Amino acid sequence: MLENFSTSSSRQIRNKSSAKLYLVVYVSTLLFVFIAILLPAFLSLPSLTWGDLDAINYAGLINSPPDNDWFPASDFKGPFDHQVLYYNFGKSIENAKKADILFLGNSRVQLGLDRDLLQPFAKRYCLNYFNMSLGNFESYQFPLMIIRKYDLRPKVIIINAEDFRGGPSDLAQGVISQGRLRSALFFFLRNAIYKDILVLHSYAPRWIRETFSATLKEHVYKSVVYRSRVTGEWFRPPSSSRKSTPITNKNESACRDRITGKAFDNAKRFKEEMSERGTQVVLTLVPHNDSCQKSAEQLAKQIGVLMIGVDWHGLSTIDGSHLTKESSRRFTEEFLRKLETSKCFLDLIYKEKSPE
Repeated sequence: MLENFSTSSSRQIRNKSSAKLYLVVYVSTLLFVFIAILLPAFLSLPSLTWGDLDAINYAGLINSPPDNDWFPASDFKGPFDHQVLYYNFGKSIENAKKADILFLGNSRVQLGLDRDLLQPFAKRYCLNYFNMSLGNFESYQFPLMIIRKYDLRPKVIIINAEDFRGGPSDLAQGVISQGRLRSALFFFLRNAIYKDILVLHSYAPRWIRETFSATLKEHVYKSVVYRSRVTGEWFRPPSSSRKSTPITNKNESACRDRITGKAFDNAKRFKEEMSERGTQVVLTLVPHNDSCQKSAEQLAKQIGVLMIGVDWHGLSTIDGSHLTKESSRRFTEEFLRKLETSKCFLDLIYKEKSPE
């Protein structure tokens, strides 16, 4: 019996030693992977304060934005710039506070406004603007939370007329509930991993690049959308695989009363709250296959604001919902031409140029 007890004790000691060894190897492996994957990202950050979590430099990488003032905002799993704006990571909110004109809406607004036309237009009139439109078909309520949270007071807010329907998306509610610390960790890790993937792929041997290029092009180069910290605009690598579809079958008379009820009440309250902030509200409508400009015009008339609509005939979308690059340019040209001659805009320019 003593011999059996001794054998059992020896076996337990060996099992404990094996468990300790396994634990040491496991922890060491995790530490090695953590360092190997994330160290380059840490080194590429100017600091590790909450305000600099989005400061990773993507410039110079394949299909990357034109300069350093961008961060990844969305990928094939969905958007994650909600965290940046709601929790004020980086300098996006700082620049939004400087904006004379704030754009609100969903991804249709982001892809409907051509930044190559918008930027010189604003520069010509010495104006700052910030596009706070969000993906995931976000309604006006989540951006309104951000406006209240950081006391944004632009001179003019231009908002998509359709976005007064519905409340915050499930994504927005999840961002609010998960808190600042978890959001910061989530955003930084996702940001860092993308940075490292792109860097390692750029310097990898040819056989590695050939092996993983197809996957990277599908999930990284094509799917990642970058956002400007300065203007809030998106930058997305061009996709030649998508076919354009003309916008057709508009029955304006049948949809004239589409924006009513709760959406009307939301729009009215929004306009009143912005008026208390000294902000003028302007409605617009980015055309798509199910849009209704007459309804948007009716809403603007009911709440007493300017509506800037654009003729949708001849415009095309990439998916029935978002304008093509060419249609975006045409939309922006006509939109800016109408905005430029509006009383709202002339008042803005006059006040900007008037001495204090």
